[in-house]
Amino acid sequence: MKKLTNLRFLVVSLVLVCNSLLFAQKNYELVSPVREMKNKLRSDELKSKFGKIKPSQTLSTTNQSDYDVKSYEIAIEVFPTTETIKGSVKTTFAIVNATTTITYDFANSLTVDSVKVGNLTTAFTHLNDLLNIPIGANDTTTTVFYHGAPSASGFQGFDFSTHGPNNMPLITTLSEPFGARSWWPCKDHPIDKALVKMAITCPDNLTGVSNGLLVSQTNNGNGTKTFFYEHGYLITTYLVELNVSDYSHFTYYYHYTATDSMPLEFYAYPEKLTQAMEDFNATDDVLTAISQRFGEYRFLNEHYGMVMFPWGGAMEHQTLTSYGNNLVLGNHVYDWINAHEAGHQWFGDYVSPKSWDHIWLNEGFATYIEAIWAEYNGGKTAYLNDIMAEMFNSFYNVTVIADSLDPFGNTNAIYNKGGIVLHMLRGVMGDTNFFAALNNYLNQYAYGNAETENLMDFCSAEYGTSLAWFFNQWIYETGVLSYQHAWDWNPATQTLKIALKQNGNKFYKMPVQFKFSGSGIDTVLTFMNDNYLLNTFQIFTTTLPFTPTTMVVDPENWILANKQPTSFPAGIEEPNKNPVTKTFELHSNFPNPFNPTTTIPFELKNNSKVTLKIYNQLGQEIAKVFEGTLAPNFYNFVWDGVNQNGEPVSSGTYFYKLNVGGEVQTKSMTLLK
Repeated sequence: MKKLTNLRFLVVSLVLVCNSLLFAQKNYELVSPVREMKNKLRSDELKSKFGKIKPSQTLSTTNQSDYDVKSYEIAIEVFPTTETIKGSVKTTFAIVNATTTITYDFANSLTVDSVKVGNLTTAFTHLNDLLNIPIGANDTTTTVFYHGAPSASGFQGFDFSTHGPNNMPLITTLSEPFGARSWWPCKDHPIDKALVKMAITCPDNLTGVSNGLLVSQTNNGNGTKTFFYEHGYLITTYLVELNVSDYSHFTYYYHYTATDSMPLEFYAYPEKLTQAMEDFNATDDVLTAISQRFGEYRFLNEHYGMVMFPWGGAMEHQTLTSYGNNLVLGNHVYDWINAHEAGHQWFGDYVSPKSWDHIWLNEGFATYIEAIWAEYNGGKTAYLNDIMAEMFNSFYNVTVIADSLDPFGNTNAIYNKGGIVLHMLRGVMGDTNFFAALNNYLNQYAYGNAETENLMDFCSAEYGTSLAWFFNQWIYETGVLSYQHAWDWNPATQTLKIALKQNGNKFYKMPVQFKFSGSGIDTVLTFMNDNYLLNTFQIFTTTLPFTPTTMVVDPENWILANKQPTSFPAGIEEPNKNPVTKTFELHSNFPNPFNPTTTIPFELKNNSKVTLKIYNQLGQEIAKVFEGTLAPNFYNFVWDGVNQNGEPVSSGTYFYKLNVGGEVQTKSMTLLK
């Protein structure tokens, strides 16, 4: 791969180091610098994308479905000294259902000076962040003139700040999900895409940047310049952006064939130009990696690029991602964010969600594309290890479908679980069918909108039968999957029996792989776990041409689940079965290392008096996790990393001891802070 430095593999390398311990365990949860880094940036992006928006502001009025926006022509002048703006927006629309009123979402913090319908000035009302304009049956345009100090909710909306040693003005926007209305009147809903032109007027020592192509710029002779942008592709309101500062501009190229290329346009703070030129030179490879899997970049007639802005994380504005200045270090450590945001150009921008309930179609895919980027660089091993870094089981007892009034309320669901669901779907369908289905989905809804059911239909078509069972259990429902497994070998008949049982309150139908090794031979068998019975073993029987000595369940982690060995079930075992647990078995805690909590699993075969305690390296008792009598079953107890007094303990090695009827088993674990 061209232009790569070793530091670009830092994330993958960290995962590989941590993961070398994981494959020796039965559970696949990961606490590592990678996880902590990703969670921090997810949190920053959450803050950026969802501020203190009143619920009433997120609801479109009834009559907004009566018209379809065709285009917006936005003209905004920014005044950095007073932190105010003056603007006009001409909207062209088509009436879908008879209506006498056009209603735009528009914040009351801005003052509407006048409104035209066609060429005639008209009356209007501006209340509760809604702008109502009376129209006639044949009207097709409105123009709104306004001014004021735009407000931001949390990090969302229109922001005035400064950067650099000289405190240069910096004006930026971030409108996802409901912030476009804070700086321009629009139908602020993802379903209604339109063409957009943008004219930005600013002090002449600054540069205005927006989506699409810079078609011209004019020196106004009064200390200001106007930058004219035109975007030739349909775009939804939350992806429209405005940026103004003393940007340093540079251009690279995306080489989509041996002889053709597209410009990659970048806008950096001058004080970070050197670091930006290094970090952003990965973008050619990023687009190549994504295009190989999901088809060519979809805005090829214009460009792609990034503009630095002051907020945490990044935002996938169409054709020009806003990229947090804290991510520009000049060492490629955040190339995975570059891949994440570029991936949105396919999933989120090219095909946008019909409503915010389905935001996982944006963020789950972009998170999954982080693993595609790892796969492009380091092959299947790097891909699987990136997936492992996202497997946080304790966060996954949630539905992936979001709350439309708070679409970023659970980032672990829409980002991490959404990405893992796609990984599992790939495992179920196989590479050929999986990528064919996703490309068909993208092509069908090109420059439009889709929802989860649309994706399911295309996946089912390639799979050959309905995948509703998969989408229902992993997307729409809650629950945690936990397997217990055992196996038995009869050398006389060379018969292999596998026993698999699910515990919990919901059954998951899934194909499960079992890897058997022995005599220098490996084989992977796949069986469908579909008996739909909880706490009941499903038995799979086959023959092997060699004597197996080990079994690994789901060796490539295609399933988001806890996986624990147990004894082969009584009544169907053969004389030469594997050794079984006699009275109890203490299993390895997960995750390990951990911070701040870990789960300690154990299995009881009889009614027993049980004590589970935590000790430090000096043998001193730190905490009592459980004491009492338990029935035969498989148990998971959680230690939250605090002592008997409820105080957090320090990093280090600790021991957990399970005393069952006077017999003791002990294992160690590591707390990392």
